[in-house]
Amino acid sequence: MKPNHQHLLVTLASRDYLENAKQLFSSVYHNAGWHGDYLLLAHNIPESDLDWFRDKGILIHHCPPLDIKVIHEGYPVTILAKFFLFTAYFRRWQKIIFLDTDIIVTASLDSLLKVTGLAAVRDVIDGILLQQINPEADPRLFLDLQRSYNLQEPAFNSGVLVFDTRIITDDLFPRLIKLHKKYGELNYFWEQGTLNLAFYNNWEELPIIYNFFPDACRHYGIRPERMKTIVLHFLGHNKPWNADNRFYRIWQDNLRLAEEIDLSDRRPAAKAWSDQRIIIYMFLIELKRRIQLDIWRQWAIDRLGWIASRPEWCIGQIGKLVKKISPNIYYKLIRLKSCRQIKTKYQ
Repeated sequence: MKPNHQHLLVTLASRDYLENAKQLFSSVYHNAGWHGDYLLLAHNIPESDLDWFRDKGILIHHCPPLDIKVIHEGYPVTILAKFFLFTAYFRRWQKIIFLDTDIIVTASLDSLLKVTGLAAVRDVIDGILLQQINPEADPRLFLDLQRSYNLQEPAFNSGVLVFDTRIITDDLFPRLIKLHKKYGELNYFWEQGTLNLAFYNNWEELPIIYNFFPDACRHYGIRPERMKTIVLHFLGHNKPWNADNRFYRIWQDNLRLAEEIDLSDRRPAAKAWSDQRIIIYMFLIELKRRIQLDIWRQWAIDRLGWIASRPEWCIGQIGKLVKKISPNIYYKLIRLKSCRQIKTKYQ
């Protein structure tokens, strides 16, 4: 497989997270069969610690210091370097996939390259902007934020970001810095709140399988190890490099296989999901999630007769989901339906 230097996969790390970056790149190389460039966004890492990455053909881009004095307890300043993804340096690629270092990739990411703006997975379960904000940090500043943004709008998780570099305008990076200086102290999740404000109502929602949180499995009635997904993202303190994590062995295997990365010998993806499989799987896990919720259990009992008497409404709702995930398949189904209706008419 020939490399494609128009596409880039990047992660961000400080000196303490280099092993994590190796595991991530290994899972992408062995499982996703990534054919684009690999890059480590290095924050305050000595050159001597980067030899392994250079020897593997992984690009290095150092982050200059940020003039930001807002401090967030529990989050390292490293994470703010994610803003550098939106600087002119990255315009040399057409499509960029960013992944946090607490991620394991299990299958191909190529379908993400269809994105034309910025795309991400909605945060946790039906995440909204208000859940990104801590009003008590500064009540007066919070009121100012409310006047500018509808905090009931959906919010994304910034652990997986996919974007076309045409969104990188000259003012985007300065705007991110300005937003963070103004509202950063309100953010629960550090840079994530600022990114959501910068791309307010201007991002595309990806299927949850591209950024699935194992701890959220309880909402779906599925054991984490049985969840089928493309990207596993470990939020919170229970990271996959902890020996008591159920994915520890997989993480360790990926780290060991990092030594076999050879970008002159690109391998095919271990697995690849079709658009049809994604649509069906998304529908099923969303159905399981709703059944898990007591409110939806009661709703299902109350509305079962109503739904049974309105099959066309049910088909319409499924059609909306299909159109959202894969417009191409949706319009193929519409054309097929039209052909059948014409055929029936003239029989």
